[in-house]
Amino acid sequence: MTSASCSDFQIGNDLHLRNLSDRTIMADNYIEKKFEELQAKKAKEQRARQLAWKKRMDAYRKKLEEQSNPPHP
Repeated sequence: MTSASCSDFQIGNDLHLRNLSDRTIMADNYIEKKFEELQAKKAKEQRARQLAWKKRMDAYRKKLEEQSNPPHP
């Protein structure tokens, strides 16, 4: 049976820390990507709401205009 030297332990420990660091970076990238996707989705939904509101307001204004200026027979 061979015993592990201190340098072998240090090398193994460094590899372990590097793997944890890589995983952390990957997790950060995943979270950042998901956050950006969510922001894009929210912006798209907000734009759709604004366009729907504008469409309703235009129809309402048109209706008011027609009511205030009835066609002459």
